[in-house]
Amino acid sequence: MIEAIEQMGRFILAYEAASFVSDDRTVQAVCRCLEILTEAAARTPEPLQLRFPGIPWSRLVGLRRYLLHGYFDVDRDLLWKVAADDAPPLLGHLRTMLAQLHADADT
Repeated sequence: MIEAIEQMGRFILAYEAASFVSDDRTVQAVCRCLEILTEAAARTPEPLQLRFPGIPWSRLVGLRRYLLHGYFDVDRDLLWKVAADDAPPLLGHLRTMLAQLHADADT
C-alpha cells in the first residue's frame, strides 16, 4: 500500500489538476496504483483494520469498487483529489501502522 502511494506521488509530482486530467497515461497509471492500494485494503484482515481505525478502510474498499466497475466513467477530478489530497495523509497513517507492527514483532 505504501509503495503504491509513493509511486502515485511520483507520477503526479509535476502536475496540477488541469494538466493531470488531460494526460491519459498518467491518469491510467494513477488509477492502477489506486487499484493496487484499494485491493490491498480490501484484503487487510478485519482485526488489523479494527486496530488502526485512523485508516479509512471502508472508503478505500468503496473506491476499489468504483474503480473496478467505473471503466471509462471514472471521474478524473476525483482521481486527482485522491492522489493529491487524500493519499499523503494516508501514507502517514500507513507508515505509523507499519512501524507499530514492526515494534510489536520485536517484542
